[in-house]
Amino acid sequence: MRHAAPDEGASRSLAARSWAVLGAGRVGRTLAGLLDRHHVLASVWSREASSVAVVNLDSQDVDRLHGPPNVAAHASVVLVAVPDEAFGATIAALPAESRDDPGRVWLHVSGASGAERWRGKGVCGSTGAVHPLMSFQGTPEDVERLSGCFMAIDGDGDARDAALWLARACGAHPGMVSGSAQRVAYHLAAVLASNGVYALLAAANHIVQHAGIEHDSLGEGLASLAFGSAAGARERGVDGAATGPIVRGDIGTVRRHLAWMSEHRAELLPLYRELARPLVGIAERRGIRPVLLATLRTLLDGDG
Repeated sequence: MRHAAPDEGASRSLAARSWAVLGAGRVGRTLAGLLDRHHVLASVWSREASSVAVVNLDSQDVDRLHGPPNVAAHASVVLVAVPDEAFGATIAALPAESRDDPGRVWLHVSGASGAERWRGKGVCGSTGAVHPLMSFQGTPEDVERLSGCFMAIDGDGDARDAALWLARACGAHPGMVSGSAQRVAYHLAAVLASNGVYALLAAANHIVQHAGIEHDSLGEGLASLAFGSAAGARERGVDGAATGPIVRGDIGTVRRHLAWMSEHRAELLPLYRELARPLVGIAERRGIRPVLLATLRTLLDGDG
């Protein structure tokens, strides 16, 4: 991945272009709202009239399209914000006059796929991909939350310039993530960092429920704890922020954790052990005693 520097001339020309958004899900609605604020949104499309109707826009001049995929005739940049599995069918269903314009720019909003996804899709013009590294909640506040996020971009020429302009309009930090191998690895990391938190919180909630701990605010407290850990990692880096018994070399607590799971929730042992091993690496880099490191590794290998 490399940092992408915006081209000032290209940014000025793109600011005068009109954009269309295909897709009115959480991501599509948010990016349509952002583009509307910059007065460049020409149209937004969804299969369902009810979906496109709820897109929160200030402008009354934006075409709200539904039914077969289509874009406003005067839109020169098309942002395709549909799930990866719907991408091919959506592009194939576009009218030929939309796909055949060599001056039109096409960007797919996808983390796992880059510019290569456009091959064989029958569109003329410049193609690329963008992906804001953010968890979308489907609320109007998502537009503000774009500011400061990382945005993975891919593509050449006009598509790259359009992606950079979009990142700048969002207040995001753009970076080139190119090729299928990089895109898959990038998206895998994003899933672990975002969706993985939900899985861990679900496991944590199951543990306290199994133990008979019933407090209405405990689930919220666990989520706040995860939020604080993420904030610490953002501010001080993972190694600097990491806390807990494994990082400290608290052997007794780790033994009790393993014993409780062995008795009550043995299916969580592999998860605990896999998550603990990177923490042992952090403990080693912090310089805890070798005897503690050796004991931790023995416990986590199931030999202690």
